[in-house]
Amino acid sequence: MSRSSIRSGMGGMYESETMRLQREVDFFTKKLEHEKRRLLIFEEQLKQVNNEIDERTNLERAVDPDPKVDKVPQSQKIISLQKNIKNE
Repeated sequence: MSRSSIRSGMGGMYESETMRLQREVDFFTKKLEHEKRRLLIFEEQLKQVNNEIDERTNLERAVDPDPKVDKVPQSQKIISLQKNIKNE
């Protein structure tokens, strides 16, 4: 056997190239499955946060149904009312 096909493993035992590759594939598969689980958890958390944002937005719309209307400052309202009174 060539040196590249045999590798020293734990406890001085020899590990064939196929066994080493299988071990690396198994390790990679475990890591991949773990990361998939983490991704699912993050996606669920993202869904929950988006739902909370939607709920808060809906509550704000219920309190102030037309948020796009520019708020007129109080001083301008007073001036407008004073002009209306003068015109009457």
